[in-house]
Amino acid sequence: MNPVRIPRSILLAISLALPVAGCGGSGNNDNTPNQTVGSRFVTVRSTPMASEGVSDFSTPASTGSITFVSGPAVPPLGFGSAQMATGADGDSGEELRFTTLDGQPLTSITSLEYWTYIQTGSGLQAPYAVMRIDWNGDNVQDDLIFFEPEYQHGYTALVPDQGDLVVAMWQSWDMSQGGWWSNMDSPNAGADVRPLATYAAAHPGARVIAGTDGSGGLRLVVGYGAPPWTNFVGNVDALTVGVLGVATAYDFEP
Repeated sequence: MNPVRIPRSILLAISLALPVAGCGGSGNNDNTPNQTVGSRFVTVRSTPMASEGVSDFSTPASTGSITFVSGPAVPPLGFGSAQMATGADGDSGEELRFTTLDGQPLTSITSLEYWTYIQTGSGLQAPYAVMRIDWNGDNVQDDLIFFEPEYQHGYTALVPDQGDLVVAMWQSWDMSQGGWWSNMDSPNAGADVRPLATYAAAHPGARVIAGTDGSGGLRLVVGYGAPPWTNFVGNVDALTVGVLGVATAYDFEP
């Protein structure tokens, strides 16, 4: 009996009907987002993003760009991804900002995951995440905390080992269990990474807040550090944000 090949468009339609989100296990590179109950998909395209609580940001005179492209390879969701490039100035920065967590205590985050693909770069950098934090409920930024894939392998036993960064392969990163460093608390970024739960325990009531311009308090970022970031090109997809068990999965498409 000849095997039946199901068109990818049908497979995609089936996958979009499934509730997807949650945090992937360490070293999860099989391009299969985890699934949980009570989730929704959001498809993000270059325009309009604001309707989905997403905005982009470039530093003044940035040499970089954010574009929505097909691929590369087989993205974890859909057919495309958001491509983030720095250009000749590795000190410039490009950001995707999300309002999903604005106002949410860190203790309410039940899943947080995204996928990266490095096209060109040293192999030591990949798009990273930043959250804007208010410690005391006055809606004023007290800290920035950073999740960097390069610090998820071999830096501390406090966080799970999520493996080496690999060029030309999609990799998933579990931010809910992985290591974050703090702009205020962590003078040695890599050595001082710690789980969100540890940071939240040190700062009871800490929550994510929006910027003063209303942009989202959760960001995916490239750049802000030459020379390692010079001429970097990479992609992100399948950002999944879970609050009290209800997750939103962002699918970036051209």
